[in-house]
Amino acid sequence: MAVNRPHVEVLASPVTKRRKLVSKVWEAFTTNKSMDGKEWANCKHCSKKYARSSKKETSNLLKHMEKCPSRKNDEDQEKHSDETTATITTPVVNDNKIASDKEWNQLDDKIATDKEWNRLDVARMIIRHRCPWSMVEQDISKPFLNTLLPTSTFQSQSTLKADILHVYKEEKEKFSRSLTEISGRFSLTINFLGRDAAFRSICLIILHFIDNDWQPKKKILAFKKLGFWDGYWNKSRAFKSMLLDWNIDKNICCITAQNMEEEDNIVREIRKWPTYKDSVSTLRVLDCGCFVHFLNLLVEEGLLEVKDIFQKILMCNSYIFSTPDNDRKFRIAVDHARSQGKEVISEEVPVSSTYSTQMLDKALRFREAFRLLQVIDPDFSLNPLEEEWEKITRVHNCLKVLAEVGHSISGSRGLLTTNVFFPKVCSIYKNLIQWGKSDSSSDIRLMAYKLKMKLEVYWSKCHLVLAIAVILDPRFKFDIVESWYKEIYGQDADKHRKRIQDILKVVYDEYAGGFKNSTTSSADASTLFPDYVMLDHLGMSLTPSHGSDSDSGKSQKSQLERYLEEPKFRSVEEFDILGWWCVNTPNFPTLANMARDFLAIPVTAALANPTFISDVLKIDPISSDLDSEIMEALICLPDWLQIPPKTEANERGSTVSAQVGQLIPHSANQHSRMALRFSGPIQTIENEFLRP
Repeated sequence: MAVNRPHVEVLASPVTKRRKLVSKVWEAFTTNKSMDGKEWANCKHCSKKYARSSKKETSNLLKHMEKCPSRKNDEDQEKHSDETTATITTPVVNDNKIASDKEWNQLDDKIATDKEWNRLDVARMIIRHRCPWSMVEQDISKPFLNTLLPTSTFQSQSTLKADILHVYKEEKEKFSRSLTEISGRFSLTINFLGRDAAFRSICLIILHFIDNDWQPKKKILAFKKLGFWDGYWNKSRAFKSMLLDWNIDKNICCITAQNMEEEDNIVREIRKWPTYKDSVSTLRVLDCGCFVHFLNLLVEEGLLEVKDIFQKILMCNSYIFSTPDNDRKFRIAVDHARSQGKEVISEEVPVSSTYSTQMLDKALRFREAFRLLQVIDPDFSLNPLEEEWEKITRVHNCLKVLAEVGHSISGSRGLLTTNVFFPKVCSIYKNLIQWGKSDSSSDIRLMAYKLKMKLEVYWSKCHLVLAIAVILDPRFKFDIVESWYKEIYGQDADKHRKRIQDILKVVYDEYAGGFKNSTTSSADASTLFPDYVMLDHLGMSLTPSHGSDSDSGKSQKSQLERYLEEPKFRSVEEFDILGWWCVNTPNFPTLANMARDFLAIPVTAALANPTFISDVLKIDPISSDLDSEIMEALICLPDWLQIPPKTEANERGSTVSAQVGQLIPHSANQHSRMALRFSGPIQTIENEFLRP
């Protein structure tokens, strides 16, 4: 029948076709025929073409499937899609019965939880990278967010605020728990950053400590707004409330503030707390003035000595650039000065610029050009006298020494430990003494006297802390203190050296006998080297009785005495002092506790980036109108969320460095530890969506 003819033709056609494709490889390939009649197999994933043949056809295709990178990516995406779909699949029970109401409720809870987690991940990403809040409402970003997080719905900035607060509380609890595991004590810096529109004082509190891996840490702890009329008593009460909230009120080592007067008043109130009221020496809260703020005070005081002369130079500058003719004459004077080998500048000094050592340096380079301009232009009568030029040069040379000390701090890489500041302060003290004895200039003697008065206020507050910290530097020990005291105190050096020795002994005895963290840290130190038995100087096993400062059989030297008597580490500039103490903790466990606390004391409260608060406020115009809690979250969270994950390489590096340090003598273990440090991988955007 005619109606059956097509069916008959179809059945007959396989006689001329290839055999049926039965291999699973064809699930990843399509076949097509080119215009010349040649058959090809195309990879569905990367579109690579293979000519079809009867010999070893599937073998070649299978080899391609194993190596095809596009296929692997497609399968990973498909797997992720299947897992996502599985979370919203209708639940069933045995025998294909419909799920109960309880199972439906469990599914709803799971979907809601996933949506909440996904929203919090977006909040973390926005906080960490400081993305605009409007991102969750913009049409251009919705496809991106929906692709990454298909089960979530993004509503508004109000929802985002709630999510940020949720993340803040979650991360704060996590950070607070991590602080309870730290063996040492904590130091704090307090920065009063001015006032907001409501005249409330803006206060930033930063936590400084050395963690259990002997790594220095600096983390923002709080961002508070205090009332306009809050006195020091109310400020200290708010400060105490914050410390209680973090549960670190009994474990504070030192407080540093930019303004020493504010610092004194706050610390005075804190020392009245029951926790510290009966404590002596280091077990009470120490205070250490901000070194950068102190340097600025010295420079400002010195600049005042020549401010009138600097104003005359600015007036000369204004005269020169007031008319084209004056400018032309000045250019001629500059060319003459340069032809004589003099270093001069020809650009204008901005009148509105901040009066600083840099501006003073720039003004001094007009000197030769101004001198020649007086000859060329008879109307130019504003040039300072030669005596004034000499005075401003002498003052500039002195202030340049102070500025270089400040630059050495600001230009350093990483966090500076406390031991580096003692020689810097001592060098300033020595210079002021020498300037005060100057025979050639009474103005320098007067300036040195004024600066020395300010220095002695800072020195009386901080030099004990700085001296103890530098004694704990194995390159110098007590020798550096003795040497600098001879330079500063002359014949009275022995009296001051004896005082430092007595205070150091008192501090050590407190740590050895009463400090609550000493036992914990010593125990932790013993676990750093599980594969090795420590030996004493006679090659005997170092048992707990050997490691203590007293022995039942005979009196032994204390850890402090042994440390000071042992040979110093060679004086190299690039020295990882924390690495040295990490390796030598089993030998000096009590001193290691002291080092952990004293080396973490912040000697400067100055911010590395003073504008970062305003940078945060520029993220969104809405930020400036946020309440205090949201503002604190925006300031603190980016700092907390930037903690790098602990990688296998990091753990391996710590273990190897500890073992190598145990085996290599003190003179070589430092470089081994430095070489064996590893850094974690660079974080990519995918990390933002991994649940913590």
